[in-house]
Amino acid sequence: MEFIKAIWQDIRSGQNIDLYVTTIVSLVVAFLGIFGIIGQSIVSAAVLAMLALASISMLQNRREDDSLRRAIIQFQSTSELAEPFLQHQLTSYLDPNQLLSSAHEVFFWGLTFERMVPHIRDTLEQRLHTGLQARFMLLKPESNAVGMAAFRDRYHDAERLNLTLRTSLSILSDLASTATPPAKLEIRIVNYLPPWTIVAFDPQRPTGQMFVSLLTFRGTNETRPSFKLKSREDNEWVQAFQEQFETLWQEAEPVT
Repeated sequence: MEFIKAIWQDIRSGQNIDLYVTTIVSLVVAFLGIFGIIGQSIVSAAVLAMLALASISMLQNRREDDSLRRAIIQFQSTSELAEPFLQHQLTSYLDPNQLLSSAHEVFFWGLTFERMVPHIRDTLEQRLHTGLQARFMLLKPESNAVGMAAFRDRYHDAERLNLTLRTSLSILSDLASTATPPAKLEIRIVNYLPPWTIVAFDPQRPTGQMFVSLLTFRGTNETRPSFKLKSREDNEWVQAFQEQFETLWQEAEPVT
């Protein structure tokens, strides 16, 4: 009974019709041949036709199997080569100096960039003589956002954050004053605590890259979830993060 239901379901859904037709025709031809209703030549021709149909069906199945096998191999290869979406330590896979050396437009959005600014200072200074357009948006010193950042931070109090902020702003201001047009370095500060740190290199170009690191509550830098976006493959998300940056940039205070 279940077998008949399965056959009926296949017929209703249009599946395996060729196999059912072949089976029925084979049985009819065999029955007619046994009782001598049709000649041996017709039976032989029918058998050859059935064999041809069976061969075509087997060939089609083999091609589908090959396609499926190739898809699985490609998926496995891609999975092995693909970078993990959430990674730890933004700097573990971000080489800012290398990316700065070839970028045209960059922006940095975060709290103080206490480690980043000294690390990229020399490269940034060189590129500010070769056309680089750079923007930095940091916390406003002595603002409520600094107090909130200190509450969220595991190691730094507000006094320490204000100190590191002023150090970063001092370094960036000195660099901005040495820029050779059309290169320029713009700095703005804002009384807003961002949920992430973003470093973007040519986000509007197909080869652009963006690095995002989520800011956690009293977590360590080593356990902050971080991920990389590519303008070509992740354009929608790159645009979304850039739009957030541009919107807040308009509200931020310029540092001169």
